[in-house]
Amino acid sequence: MKLDLDPDLVHAASQGNADALTKVLAACYPTMARVAVAVSGDTGRGLLLVKELVGLSMTAAPRWQEETAPARWFMHHTILNLRQRPIVCKTDPLLQYAAGKEIPYAAFLRALRKLPPQQIEAFILTHGEGLDNRRLAIAMDCSTTAAANHLSAAEEMLKTVAAAEFGERLAEFKKAYANLSPDATQVQQYIAGRVRNYIVPRKAARWTKRLIVAAIVIAIAYGLWRAFQYMS
Repeated sequence: MKLDLDPDLVHAASQGNADALTKVLAACYPTMARVAVAVSGDTGRGLLLVKELVGLSMTAAPRWQEETAPARWFMHHTILNLRQRPIVCKTDPLLQYAAGKEIPYAAFLRALRKLPPQQIEAFILTHGEGLDNRRLAIAMDCSTTAAANHLSAAEEMLKTVAAAEFGERLAEFKKAYANLSPDATQVQQYIAGRVRNYIVPRKAARWTKRLIVAAIVIAIAYGLWRAFQYMS
């Protein structure tokens, strides 16, 4: 899914504006939650990863110089971190949220999970998030040719499993994937709390530092004034 963010909003977020940072992170969160949960194959592990990335993103925000930077940062780090963690599918979230949980669809998902990791990524990012080859290549940190090859290999293998019903299985996958989207109100509240807990202590620390510097300057000025008075 393509995320369009206002350049001024991203700039304000990079400058540490709490409201802007909240809006940017809340806009990015749903996509990353879907990707992390779907690719990892585990709701808890996927959301834990996104929770970690939300914290890291606030220190990365000052480097976001264009409107596409936040989405690119989240996607890159989500995929990178998922590759370092083994996929575990005890209760596949793509099956858990599927309507009906029909046997043919379950077999389709099992076949998907048996594919190499990059083929799984390519299939989910393309058919779940709707990424084109260029954005898929950026997300997977590879060439457009490599991304297209990963996707093609995944589709060919799954077509052998689903045969003439591939289109139907794909439609079921997309519906299940869409159901991974978190509640918007809960996301907003969660992100607002994380940003507040990050910004407030730092503002307090900055003001404390300024007060200390001011006190030192005043003390030096007073000492110089006393010395001048003494010498006079």
